[in-house]
Amino acid sequence: MSMRRFLLGLVSLLAALAGPNLHAQTKDAPPYQPAATADEAVKRIEELGAIVRRVVPKDDALEVDFRNSTVTDAHLQYLQSLKMVTVVRLRETRITDAGLVHLGKITTLKRLHLEKTAVTDAGMQHLTGLKELDLLNLFGTAVADAGLDHLKALPKLKSLFVFETKVSASGIAKLKESIPGLQVVPDPVQDRQRAEAAWKIAKSALDDAEKKLVAAKKDAEDLAPKAAQLKKELDEATKKSAEAKKKADDAKKKSDDASKRANELKSPEAKQLAADVKKTFDEAQMAFKSAQSASQTTQQQFQKASNAKKLAEEAQKHLESYRMLEEDARKRLASFTRGD
Repeated sequence: MSMRRFLLGLVSLLAALAGPNLHAQTKDAPPYQPAATADEAVKRIEELGAIVRRVVPKDDALEVDFRNSTVTDAHLQYLQSLKMVTVVRLRETRITDAGLVHLGKITTLKRLHLEKTAVTDAGMQHLTGLKELDLLNLFGTAVADAGLDHLKALPKLKSLFVFETKVSASGIAKLKESIPGLQVVPDPVQDRQRAEAAWKIAKSALDDAEKKLVAAKKDAEDLAPKAAQLKKELDEATKKSAEAKKKADDAKKKSDDASKRANELKSPEAKQLAADVKKTFDEAQMAFKSAQSASQTTQQQFQKASNAKKLAEEAQKHLESYRMLEEDARKRLASFTRGD
């Protein structure tokens, strides 16, 4: 393949990967022309490559999506010809502060997306009339604390996105004081608090895992060598329990027979015999329960001794996992201290 053909193919591939957004941003936009009606405004907006749609079917609220379009600042005047525009998307368009002058007149606006546009602090002053705005996305813009000061005039603002902007933690804190309930993403102060809480939980879990490992190792050292002897004791206890159960069952049968016979004969001698046999049964039953309890205790000791080494190994693994979690949480907390 010749170098020329290779380069042509590479250019074609890059153009295809860039998609419609690259084409939209480099294509000449039709000049702005005043629209006499809402239908005409929608037509002009669609000629730019934008989309006008209802936010919810059978509802008057409109969303205008200018992404991948050739919209410029002047074209935003078309929005004034539409009723109930509540959402405008302008991500990666050529909009500047001049365009925000027109957006600031759309008082029905509730959500505004300005990601990766050229808007600055100066443009934020044009949004102060948007009293219904509850979401503003400024990701990747040059907006700083001075711009946030203008946003204090938006009483219903609930969500603000400021990734990759120039705002500071103190600027965010002041804005949140002015607008109760506002959620800012990212919020360095809140994120640090969460990171600290996560580290404390991880540290507590690590401390607990260390204590459990010490206890598990002690059990392994003390009990594991006794497993064989405990197995013998368990077999003996199990045997005694079985014998005691057999005696109790035999005594129960004799007691039932004696009681039946006493009821039939109704003689003092028969009643006394039934009482004596019943006493023998009660003693046999108590002996069985005691033997059974001893057997269960020995069984628990044997199982604990048999599993001691395995439990110690598992405790070691848990400790290593919690140590990694604590280290990650500590590093994240430290990143806020450094200002990363």
